[in-house]
Amino acid sequence: KYYWDPEGINEEMVISVTGVANFFKPPYSGPPSAGWRGTHVHRAMEAKANGDPLPNNVSPEGINCKKWIERLIKLRFWDHVQVLGSEYTMVSRRRGLGGQLDLLVQKDDGTKCLIDLKTKNANWEGPTEKDKISWMTQAGGYLDLLTTGDDAGMPIWVEKAVTLVVTPEKTVWVPGHGESYDIYEVAHLWSDAWLTYLAYQEANPF
Repeated sequence: KYYWDPEGINEEMVISVTGVANFFKPPYSGPPSAGWRGTHVHRAMEAKANGDPLPNNVSPEGINCKKWIERLIKLRFWDHVQVLGSEYTMVSRRRGLGGQLDLLVQKDDGTKCLIDLKTKNANWEGPTEKDKISWMTQAGGYLDLLTTGDDAGMPIWVEKAVTLVVTPEKTVWVPGHGESYDIYEVAHLWSDAWLTYLAYQEANPF
């Protein structure tokens, strides 16, 4: 849930970027430990990005995330980027939409890149096409909020968007091979998902 709360107003957004991207998917039915692990590894990324002390390897729920955190913080890319935002929360009150991007960086060559973090188990073999579409749609939502959300200010043009998948055995950049998602395709996927969500809400007002 996301709230706009600058002065104690506590206005709740109707839906999140992730909620829109996954609106027609069945609810998650996997083990709760996967969600707890993901949340804790995100805490580690935020700490690394901000130069803060890393959290304990064990999450508050008792999940040992040591291998995932080690893989994440040892990535060489940290030495070649300037962090512009980490766990950056955005809302659009007009649309009742909220979202929180994982990481926004500027590379040594000046390129700005959105990075979305996913954690997987050791037996993960790679993203499916459905995974890629979902991840690209999410990225499009974050980029939309970054430029059109409340108090967005001067828009930041982001040239690249990628997904970073961390397992206890490896890290994988998606789409891979030094490539990034097509920014225009990302935007179109998000637009389609948002319009489909709106159409469903109009057809099912109650």
